[in-house]
Amino acid sequence: MFDAFGEAVRATTQPCTFLLVAPTLVGVMLVGATGAALGAALVAAILGGWLLAGNWWVLDGGWLQVSAAVLLVGIVVVAASHRVDRLDAVRRPATTVGASFATTLLASLWWRPCVGEELGSILTSSQSDVIGQLPGMAAYMLGTMVPVVALVLVVRAIEPRRPERLAFAAATLGIVIAGSLLLGRHDTVIVTLTRWSS
Repeated sequence: MFDAFGEAVRATTQPCTFLLVAPTLVGVMLVGATGAALGAALVAAILGGWLLAGNWWVLDGGWLQVSAAVLLVGIVVVAASHRVDRLDAVRRPATTVGASFATTLLASLWWRPCVGEELGSILTSSQSDVIGQLPGMAAYMLGTMVPVVALVLVVRAIEPRRPERLAFAAATLGIVIAGSLLLGRHDTVIVTLTRWSS
């Protein structure tokens, strides 16, 4: 498990991990970088990793574009809630935790990892013993979340005076990512990120 965690941490420096880490950061930062939002993102990342290991559910084709459209609408609504008083309910703790969870789960279903030795072993062994590989996959996914945890800790430490600026920056990045996937650019993005990782 420690080897899988370490490999995942190293993989966060590779562009191929961008499509997992960046949307997760968007989801957590958009709702205020709270501890609850971070916890929801970690749980969603582990669940997404298990879905990947078991090859139970991978978003592709039209479903990928539908999910990108849903996320795009969600990002716009949450970002607007910082300016529109009638959308105050969107910033309630249960809603923000749900938004962080959903964003990270979608990111894990969009992600196509660069497969190193540890992840390759986990995915290969999962074909015959998926239950036995779940702890290793959970450790791997937690490793991929290290940059998210680090950034949340930084934000919590400095406590920005204008947290809505952080939300709008996150929303901008999220709109770019979700918009490119909505336009059917997932395969191009994946190929480019993988090439940059080589």
